Amino acid sequence: MGRRELSDELDIIGFEDLGPTEAGEYTFTVSDIRRVKSNTKVATTKRFSVDTGQILVFDCKYLDGVLEHFSWKNSYSWFGGVSRRRERKHGRQIAGRSDVYVQVQSPGVNRGVAFIGDGEYYFREGAFRPVV
Repeated sequence: MGRRELSDELDIIGFEDLGPTEAGEYTFTVSDIRRVKSNTKVATTKRFSVDTGQILVFDCKYLDGVLEHFSWKNSYSWFGGVSRRRERKHGRQIAGRSDVYVQVQSPGVNRGVAFIGDGEYYFREGAFRPVV
């Protein structure tokens, strides 16, 4: 995918540029996702809207593969919740490793986190931390 095509795709699906960052594996928690309130002072470019209570996080260099292999329809397990088995399988198909993307599902209302489902959110500053 060319640079212009990549830019167009990212404008459509939405993204947050974490750069400049060192290459490597990063972690965050559901509590790092904050709900936008009327007095929230976070740039609009850092905000994202959710209408499913679920987001997908991945490195943009894998965008083509994620678009090819991922579908919301097939992202859940038979037992309810996110299919981590399918995440790992797709990761191996995309890049030969199992940690290419992660689905984050809202735990729901009254679970002690701001990410409760539909709404506008952002990742708190410093949310993505290198795995050591």
